[in-house]
Amino acid sequence: MYNQAYAPDYPAEDRTTLERQLAEINAQIAETIQAAEKREDVADWLRLATLAVAAAFEKYQKGDQDAYKEIEAAIRYIRNASSDAPHKRTFVTMPDGTTKRVG
Repeated sequence: MYNQAYAPDYPAEDRTTLERQLAEINAQIAETIQAAEKREDVADWLRLATLAVAAAFEKYQKGDQDAYKEIEAAIRYIRNASSDAPHKRTFVTMPDGTTKRVG
């Protein structure tokens, strides 16, 4: 949420950069993924969070104002991981390559 509020223009007194924030977030998520290794569903949510964070910081570096949407997605993924929310399946791919909606 800190990055959502301040990135890419962090307060000078915080002495941080996009690169430093990205590294810190990735380190925290990686540590949590390792701890959750036995829970594949939790690790999957955290991997999705990592991808969303990477996309957000790419957008921040490009000056894209929609970067906050990726941060919001990462936050949702982390909340899903911490609440043990299962992945919601909305379609199934059949052996012939066609898809079928479920749920």
